[in-house]
Amino acid sequence: MVASMTSGSVHARSGGSRSKGERGAAALIFAVVLPILLLMVGFVVDFGYARYEKQRLQDSLDLAALAAARQLDGTATERSDARTAAITVMADNGFDAETIKAIEFGSYNRSRAILERFVAEGASGSASPTAVRITGSDLSPRFFSRIIATDALDVAARSTAVTTGRYTTVRIGSGLAGLSNGLLNAILGALLGSSVNLTALDYNGLLGANVDLLGFLDAYAVRAGLQVGDYDSLLGADVSALGVIGLVADLAQNAAGGDPSALGLGLGLGDAFPGISKLPLVNLSDVNVKLGDLLGVGLGTVQSGLATTLNVFDLVTAGIFAASPNDTTNATGEHVIAVSLGTFLGANLDISVVEGMQQRVVTERDIANGDNLLRTAQVRVLLQIDLGGPLGGVVHGLNTVLSLLQLIGLHLELLPGGDNLSVGVDVAPAEVRVTKLGCEPPAQADRYVRMNIDTGLLTAMVGQIDRTAFLSNNQAAVSTPLDILSLDLFGVPLLDLALGVNLPVAAPTYTDTDLKSGDATDEAAFPDLYASFSEDGHGPDNVEFPSSIHVGTKQIISNLGQDLQSKLGLQLDGLLGGLLSAILSPVLAIVEGLLAILGPILDGIVDLLLSTLGIRVGTADVAVINLECGNAKLVP
Repeated sequence: MVASMTSGSVHARSGGSRSKGERGAAALIFAVVLPILLLMVGFVVDFGYARYEKQRLQDSLDLAALAAARQLDGTATERSDARTAAITVMADNGFDAETIKAIEFGSYNRSRAILERFVAEGASGSASPTAVRITGSDLSPRFFSRIIATDALDVAARSTAVTTGRYTTVRIGSGLAGLSNGLLNAILGALLGSSVNLTALDYNGLLGANVDLLGFLDAYAVRAGLQVGDYDSLLGADVSALGVIGLVADLAQNAAGGDPSALGLGLGLGDAFPGISKLPLVNLSDVNVKLGDLLGVGLGTVQSGLATTLNVFDLVTAGIFAASPNDTTNATGEHVIAVSLGTFLGANLDISVVEGMQQRVVTERDIANGDNLLRTAQVRVLLQIDLGGPLGGVVHGLNTVLSLLQLIGLHLELLPGGDNLSVGVDVAPAEVRVTKLGCEPPAQADRYVRMNIDTGLLTAMVGQIDRTAFLSNNQAAVSTPLDILSLDLFGVPLLDLALGVNLPVAAPTYTDTDLKSGDATDEAAFPDLYASFSEDGHGPDNVEFPSSIHVGTKQIISNLGQDLQSKLGLQLDGLLGGLLSAILSPVLAIVEGLLAILGPILDGIVDLLLSTLGIRVGTADVAVINLECGNAKLVP
């Protein structure tokens, strides 16, 4: 038994010794591993904090990029304003200016690979940037890992933002004269049994004219010698585009003359546009088109489906565009009829008539650069004589004959300088010049577009005229002085005469007109814009754009007498020129003075008479379709 107990005790003591050894080994291992664990925890904490600092830097750079992008408004100071905005945002978030390592301006191209979409601008930076990229870096301190390194951890981030920019879309249409409401309308309405809305040379002149489609098809079948009533064959037949236009012209002219058959086709007295019969179509080709395609009517249409009306404006313009060459467009819109009679003996004649609504986008940069104009007119006529051409040769021949006067010491020369002698006339001109995009008011309904609106009866120009600018809708057309004659006597200048007429007739300027988002939209003048308020997601008319304004010519006499001498552009130099100028200037000043005195009295009478009769002259309808105030957003 003793032996047994002894053996058991030995085994028990042996097991206890092994347990103490294991505990000692574990303690030793823990002592060795603990610093490593603490170091790992330190790294986790330090790098985790660095990750936090990087995210804070990224968030701040995102806000800075958005703030900078909002400053890209096309002005001369946009880049410096963007840098200031970015630095301010970074400071508000606890970062100093040195955190920003680079601010790059450029554009953003979504069609490229993600890492290549930002395109930095060139060294000149001439174009207005639409995107900004900001790169920043900062230092994140070490807390526990300083035992192996004392330098802080570098964190870096980059953010890119784009802006739509600030811009507005404006539209304008002009009219020479119109009749609506008033006494004259009441008299004609009583005679005709209905109210009358007459327009002469109005952008809307053909938009209200409709023709009965069945009656038109029958009329064309008779004109073309086709079978009346076989509408399917008629719609599929090849027809002359000019022949269709000619038929409309005849119907309009007959309707204006009261022809019952024309009136039966739906062209009433108020809708007829007699001038369509005089449209200059000399540059149009007589091409054949499918009548159904021209009318927008498909084959197989049952007769009941043809019992509708066809808009005359749509029909005429479709025919014209089908037969027109590709040079009937200008810089910003379409002239419904634009004809160039070509050069004849060095003279060129351009005619543009029936000009519809014109529209363009005006940006903040356009305003800063002065490229903020949209203009229109119902008739434009420009006659230019190339002084280097055959007619210029005639002038040169006359000057050769006049050079014989040098024998007696007299030197007389006609048209001594200049490229061309031009005469230009705009009938029913109107223009709008956008001067400010009012994005400051926080309320949407109070945001506005400030503009100057000019309208009138006509503008006459004589001198040297740039043809491209005259026919354009976004360039100012002006006549620069042309030297008419030069007269010397024994080398002493007697008379130098130059002429540069820019004479607007009854052309008032509506200066600093603010059109607000909450202003009403004229349903009659802008039916498509008015209809937009019924679309899903669109606010009411008293909250959001589009908005419109109608202006007309008033104070006709007073406007004619303002700054008359400058409008004539008459320049007189030399001894005789000084004498003539001394005589002419007081005469013009007296005329201006008389018109300044009598103008308000006469204008009051004329304006009252026109208003009573319901006659509008020199009208313009202007609409602001939208106002974009430079929304910025982050991009990859």
